[in-house]
Amino acid sequence: MVLNSPEKSVLPTGRDSQGFLQIARQVSETIGTEFFFTLANQLARVLDAKCVYIAEFIGGTTDRVRTLAAFAEGTRMEGFEFPLAGSPAAEVAAGSLCIYAKGVRETFPEDRCLHDLEVEAFVGVPLNNTEERATGLRRASVANVSA
Repeated sequence: MVLNSPEKSVLPTGRDSQGFLQIARQVSETIGTEFFFTLANQLARVLDAKCVYIAEFIGGTTDRVRTLAAFAEGTRMEGFEFPLAGSPAAEVAAGSLCIYAKGVRETFPEDRCLHDLEVEAFVGVPLNNTEERATGLRRASVANVSA
């Protein structure tokens, strides 16, 4: 679901998305998971997001994810797993860009992370494989959004 989406997306799509994923894999193989932490940290700073994580699906299914890197409130977090049910990230797992400009906690009352961080807005981007199927996701959550 996309609410209040920008007129022009700056996020990679189609072949660009595949290229991004391939570059991310090559870089991560070269320098390890530190790449994903750097990417998550930079996204948090650029987007002024309270929480950013990059995650992959566990065991090839789209019902649970494991973070490769996460930052919350400027602090690097240890990896964690969580179910997608009841979360806006479930829409991302289906392969859709997901943007909630406001009211995301009310829309997804079961998502504890949204409530714990007092998140108001959400952006989720699928990371697709070469067959255009989502294999992971990037998520950014923002608190205290101005109207």
